Amino acid sequence: MIRYRPRLHSAYKPQRTRQDSHAVCKKLPPKIKTFEISFSQCQGVFHAGGAVQGHVKIEFTEAIRVRVITVRIVGRSKVFFGPRRGREYRYQMREEYFDETMVLTEAELESFMHKPGVSYYEFMYPLAMSLASSFEGEHGYVRYMAQATLEMPDEPDLHIKKGFTVLSVLDLNEEKNVKDVALAEVSKTLCCLCCATGPITATIKIPRRGWVPGEYIPVMADVDNCSKRKILNTKIVLTQHVRYSGKVDLSDHGQTNLHSRVVAFKERGEIPPGENELWKSEMMRIPPVPPSRLVGCDIIHINYDLSLVVQPEGPAYKISVPIDITIGTEPLKRDSESSDQLSPITSSDDRKHENEEPPPSYEECIFGRVEIDEGDAIEPGHGPLNYTPMYTYYNWKTMLRAASKRSFRASKTSLRISKENLADVDTAHVHGSKTSLAENGATGGK
Repeated sequence: MIRYRPRLHSAYKPQRTRQDSHAVCKKLPPKIKTFEISFSQCQGVFHAGGAVQGHVKIEFTEAIRVRVITVRIVGRSKVFFGPRRGREYRYQMREEYFDETMVLTEAELESFMHKPGVSYYEFMYPLAMSLASSFEGEHGYVRYMAQATLEMPDEPDLHIKKGFTVLSVLDLNEEKNVKDVALAEVSKTLCCLCCATGPITATIKIPRRGWVPGEYIPVMADVDNCSKRKILNTKIVLTQHVRYSGKVDLSDHGQTNLHSRVVAFKERGEIPPGENELWKSEMMRIPPVPPSRLVGCDIIHINYDLSLVVQPEGPAYKISVPIDITIGTEPLKRDSESSDQLSPITSSDDRKHENEEPPPSYEECIFGRVEIDEGDAIEPGHGPLNYTPMYTYYNWKTMLRAASKRSFRASKTSLRISKENLADVDTAHVHGSKTSLAENGATGGK
């Protein structure tokens, strides 16, 4: 196996002839067994301010002439919405974060004979601290990709690409008002042909506004149906709202497109007239999603709200009671007075560990996979054309279960020690009794 170190070569332009400028092999040639990209982080997650690292693996079955092997690292955001003509939308905007090509072989050589076997070409590219987190939405994205290219004089160029995730930090401890209790209430009177009924009053309350994926939001809600109509259902809904900004051209002032999608929800059934429904500490868990605001991107803005939604029977609009929340990547620091967390505490040891932060993991975005074949942005190739962003995820339940196991093991150890001490005491007591009897017997004999 051979490992190579790359050289950054921003000005490098792939050599192409007119005949192969758009030629892309649909399958690997017989002489090439393997051509793939792997990242040093197995889930392909890297942090803004760090570096993306990995290698290109190539396996040749026999010697082959190679012109150059490169890896291209691309980061950009793009917005598209409005009427569409072919591949173009009326409103579009793009932000370029970086687009660098690294030469992994000797660029000075016009071509060379590559020996058979497996070779690894390592690469590393530094990531700016100001980069936005990866995001895939209905009308835009923030996307990061690596593309490896194998150029051969006697064969069409081979391309393989792979998406990776970049995460920026949104520390809730540095945000304003995220520790405040949030309460919202709406009262609506239903009217039908000048016949008014009593109001429907909906109230929702949560202990704070700042959360991270993996946390449970304990929701208090109350729906009081004083109307003469039945309420069909009530829901607690966590919603992501995305604002996309686009322009027709540079002279255009720009337009915005708003798109919302449900992240998670819980539902309850009917409420008859004159009755009420109480949600008492209903736990709503936040799945893996991108952080609020999408700091670092100026054309895509994200915010979240948690709403109580009431659907009355008949010709009436839904009643929605929203509370804006902030979803970050770094959780609020916990103290002994915090009591709004997910699980009941069963021991003092559990209480001690409840105030700790579990180590973050990375989970696939709740909205699933997307196709990343951008066409004009980066050449199509063999690699996985589907990509799923990964986001920071905290699992307090796992940590509390581990703490409970530690507590249980400590209790067993303590019980064993207590039994051993008790046995020692009993032995000493018996021995002391025998000694006393012997002494009494000796005294009586005298």
